[in-house]
Order: sequence, then C-alpha cells, then structure tokens
Amino acid sequence: MADAERVTITDVVTSAGLTRPTFYAVFEDLPAAFAASALARLESAFAGVDVDPDVDASGRPEAMRTAFVAVLTRLAEHADFFARVLRGPGGPAVHERIVEYVAGRIRGSSPVSRALASSGLPVQMSSEAIAAGAVWTMTRWIDEEPRRPLADVAVQLRDYVEASVFGGLSSLGGPANPAGAGAPAHDLS
Repeated sequence: MADAERVTITDVVTSAGLTRPTFYAVFEDLPAAFAASALARLESAFAGVDVDPDVDASGRPEAMRTAFVAVLTRLAEHADFFARVLRGPGGPAVHERIVEYVAGRIRGSSPVSRALASSGLPVQMSSEAIAAGAVWTMTRWIDEEPRRPLADVAVQLRDYVEASVFGGLSSLGGPANPAGAGAPAHDLS
C-alpha cells in the first residue's frame, strides 16, 4: 500500500475492481475506507482471543499476557498498514475507532471487566481511558525501528492494564465496591 496521503479514490476503485459510485455507496471518503479496513484487521487480530472474565487472580497475569501475545502477533502482520493509515489523513478517525473497539473488548470480555464495573467510575470512560493507553503503546511499538520483542510489549500492556484497574481504578470505591481504599466517591457521569 502506498502512503495513505498519496492514495486516491481512483487507486482504490481500480485495485478493488469497483466503480466510484459503488465505493461511495459504502464509504463516505478514503479515511472512512481506511478506518473500516483497520477495524477489520483489528477484529481479525482479536478473533478467537478470549480470556475468561472469571479467571482466578493468580492465573490472570499469564492469561492476559498470552492474549496480548496472540493479538500482537496478528497485528504485527499488518504493522506497516497500521503505521501508514494512522499517520495518514484519516489517522485520528482510525485511532478513535481502534480505541472504541479495544475499550469494548475491555468492557465486555476481559479479566478486568468486573473490576471496572465496581470502580465507581463510568465503565465506558474507564475502559476508553485504558484502551487509549494500550493503543498508544501498541502504536508506538508499531512505529519503532527496530521493534522491541513482541513478548516484552505484551508484558508491558498486561502490566499497564492491571495497574490501571487493580489497585488503581477499582480502589476508588463506589456502589459495588464501597470499601475501595477510602477514596472519596466521584460522580463523573
């Protein structure tokens, strides 16, 4: 793929064997097409990578590390694509969609989802904040030359997510976690 800023509608429709009207029936513009392609690759990277939300606390670190290794291994296959698209004209929109997707995974089917729900903060806000940090870490890794070993990044991501939630957000207290480290209740809704 050429640099995202140099790709034209003509390039895309010619490569895909489409007409312009067909392209515009599906996508508003090239950044929307790039975002859709990035999201499809991200969904593929996460496919089948499920960590039991009820995994025992002693097994959680290894389960999360294993999941991050699997996702990063698949993302590495598309690292150049993500790097170009994120730096291109639709980069902010692509980044936002990626953060939303990762936040949804954190909220819905992860070993930290229950702790986030008991944090006293809005779960969507908490999961998006954690996802933004994780995506930032992955984006920096994608841009590195040479890239750090994937296993090291997986451990860093696992540690970041765990530190953000356990002893972090889950210690704030709230309706489902009233004892939470004595921190004052926060109404950020």
